Amino acid sequence: MNSLNLNVFWKDLSGYIHKIAKMGIKGSKFEFLYDQFGANEARESGFNCVSTFPDIDKVYFGDEFPEFFNSRIPSRSRSDVFNGLGIPVNDIEEYIKETGAKLATDNISFGIIEDETEEETVV
Repeated sequence: MNSLNLNVFWKDLSGYIHKIAKMGIKGSKFEFLYDQFGANEARESGFNCVSTFPDIDKVYFGDEFPEFFNSRIPSRSRSDVFNGLGIPVNDIEEYIKETGAKLATDNISFGIIEDETEEETVV
């Protein structure tokens, strides 16, 4: 995976899905920034900022993927997960496309930004 631009979504109790942030990945570096409109709208429905990224007004950068993201992607040793989905082992982009990188413990999911006209996150 060279680079990847993601939308980050949060689903409220009524089932409405809010676009709360963007995350850009390039190599092992990342950038995370909240979508001001979407995150504030989600807050009205009970959303709390991701604990790794507590400040809605800050742009976060890092040289390693945050646990918030890593915990959603199976390790290379879990080839059964990738094989079960019919995708190449450790193909993070395809895994996100297939699953949204959702966890059973929260209402966060990811979506690949594929529209070239949508503003990309810069890492």
